[in-house]
Amino acid sequence: MARTVTWRTAVAILAIVALATTACGKNEPSSQAPGPQNGGALGGAPPASTTPTAGATPTRGGGGGTSGPTYPKSARTYSQEFLRAWGSRNFTRLEQLGDAAAVQQVRDSANTGGIPNSQWTHIRCGPAEQMPGHTACLFRNAHGDETVLELVDAKLGSPKAVTKAPLDRTRYPAGPEAYAEALLAAYRKGNVQRVLRLSNSVVRGKLTCTLEGGWTTNPAVPADGTYSNVLIAGLGPEIGKSYTFKVLSQPEGKPNGVKEATNNCGS
Repeated sequence: MARTVTWRTAVAILAIVALATTACGKNEPSSQAPGPQNGGALGGAPPASTTPTAGATPTRGGGGGTSGPTYPKSARTYSQEFLRAWGSRNFTRLEQLGDAAAVQQVRDSANTGGIPNSQWTHIRCGPAEQMPGHTACLFRNAHGDETVLELVDAKLGSPKAVTKAPLDRTRYPAGPEAYAEALLAAYRKGNVQRVLRLSNSVVRGKLTCTLEGGWTTNPAVPADGTYSNVLIAGLGPEIGKSYTFKVLSQPEGKPNGVKEATNNCGS
């Protein structure tokens, strides 16, 4: 005899069927395309990631948002970045910008003479002599120290472009004769910063001939208890031209040792 289905049993069966239908619906993919989210255009590209691509080398740009080291793409700017790291004794940065030989030159210079004056002036950048594919950048600082950084053109914008970092420091000779010759040599070379470091702006204005043909230096003659006069006369095609410098009698290690100058350079 068939069992009669009561209304309580029927209600329970209907509830079970409804729960099963709901569960199946959640597991099936929706056929409706998703709408725009977070203001993005429908079908547009996803927001750009702020995480740098693995292995990518960021370059110095206009606020690109990269957090890694930056590497300028021009030889002049790259050199200035290297000099900034040199001035702050930041060897971590120097090792990013220069190869082992260039960084060792900086270390040796710092260990023997300290960190140079950091007020560098760019003089020029151009092809390096006898080094195809390299650029040489000349800088002088406020003390007249001079460096010519060499960079590999193909490495600009990436690490270790600097391959040479020599430093020609301004020296302050012990004797007045050598001191005056150092001044004249700096003028001949065009190192105005060194000329001013060894003398002053008034003396700089009196330098009008370079004595390119060479010169002879007469022994210093005491002028008073502090200064001596040094005569430097031109040779060869420069015969007849000369300078007389008033120099500290004991100028060793002292800047601005040449106080006065008179010239006989003709018209």
